Amino acid sequence: MDAIWCRWTLHVKEDIFILRNILHWILTPFTLIALSLVQLWSYIVLAVRGKSACIHRLAGKATLAQVENNIINKV
Repeated sequence: MDAIWCRWTLHVKEDIFILRNILHWILTPFTLIALSLVQLWSYIVLAVRGKSACIHRLAGKATLAQVENNIINKV
């Protein structure tokens, strides 16, 4: 459907092999189910662990300061 929509609205002719489009069409439901399961798992973890599940240590300010200091020290 996206190929038809792009052709009608943007006047772009895509040269994509038909088997690739069929494969994408077949795999789409499995991808959506997998994404939904990951989201469900994150909700379960959040419900069980609460706020402690929301910590992302890699993006913390202390970690970023350490990385910046290491880069400055190497230069």
